[in-house]
Amino acid sequence: MTTLSKPAMRQPLRLFLSILPLSALALLSPLGGSLSAASGDTPYDRGVELLGSGRYQEALVSLTQAIQTNPRFAAAYSSRCAAYLALGDGPAAAADCDQAILLNPALGEAYVNRGNLRIAAGDIRGAFSDAEQALLADPDLPGAYNLFGEVFLLQGEYRSALNDLNKALQLDPNLIRAYVNRANVQLNLDNENAAAQDFTQAVRRDPAVQVPVPLRNLVTSRILIIGEGHLERGELQSALAEFELALRVNPTSAGALSGRGLVFQEQGQIEAAIASFERALEFNPQNIVASEALEALRPPEPEAELETRRSEGDLETEFLDSLGTELLALEASGVIPLTLEPARQVSMARQACFSLGEGQSDRSVITSLVASRHLGSNANLEDPGTGRTVSLVIDTGVNVLCPQYQGSI
Repeated sequence: MTTLSKPAMRQPLRLFLSILPLSALALLSPLGGSLSAASGDTPYDRGVELLGSGRYQEALVSLTQAIQTNPRFAAAYSSRCAAYLALGDGPAAAADCDQAILLNPALGEAYVNRGNLRIAAGDIRGAFSDAEQALLADPDLPGAYNLFGEVFLLQGEYRSALNDLNKALQLDPNLIRAYVNRANVQLNLDNENAAAQDFTQAVRRDPAVQVPVPLRNLVTSRILIIGEGHLERGELQSALAEFELALRVNPTSAGALSGRGLVFQEQGQIEAAIASFERALEFNPQNIVASEALEALRPPEPEAELETRRSEGDLETEFLDSLGTELLALEASGVIPLTLEPARQVSMARQACFSLGEGQSDRSVITSLVASRHLGSNANLEDPGTGRTVSLVIDTGVNVLCPQYQGSI
């Protein structure tokens, strides 16, 4: 193992290390076994199980019962040390770790837990010593390699840190703290993609892990790719889980919000889908997925609301088609497309006249709608909306005589 150099604390690294959730501190189970393997039949087993699920106060109760039953139960002291550490009670954690080591000097996990406590207190040399003792007790203890890796990380010895953290994750692919530590190493080696990959792995195992702001887009993108794959295959629940995870990493991700909206839409939860799409557009008004989905999902605007908006001058360039089934929005400088059938052109012109009669007075709009080169100088065509003949008199494409009232507009 590499000799420890003079401690040199690096504040940026400490900031990144502080993003670890409390659950990442309670990494170890009795004698290095799996936390999920506890049967729950005894107070000790229940305590370990609760510790693994992040229910630290309840774990303390069960582990204390185990210690009361057997005051020389070294593994129970070590596990309770981890629970106290996760709860931020340093003195109680230190006392339990020391007692565990006193009762069983060969209990490697107790050294690792005490080493994690010393890391939190800034005692780098003490943590290094505990890592050495842990490996002497158990040469294949993942937490010991992680502890060495974290010490070297804080020392700026990144290659040594990377070697030990790789070993820790080889022994235990679910060691959250090792992923976060290795991500910090990669950041300091300017390997942002590798760092994002490790943070993604950490977040998958514990959504409470906070990803540093510079990496949030990268991590979110990795998660979204997987979510979109699930969505394409129709695996809606899996897709939703990925989009929700992406939102835990980055609550303002328009991609995650629109993806979640698509899942809700497929599930028939239309109101939830609309809300998610609208939220996506708040953060990114150019999000095409959300825009197109909302256009398809929103019901036609009621006529009463249209009349209100028209009277308030909100429809300067919007006209309701004669059939009342679609809203036509045209730029004032535009013209009726040549591809429209004459009946539709007349319908639009009739509605334009109606709008002008209700308070609109933009001559450029009406002349653009019924430019003389499209309808001719005069038009007498049947209105498909009413079956009546609409007469429009167009004077050189500038003045329009509407049938609703006298005079030129």
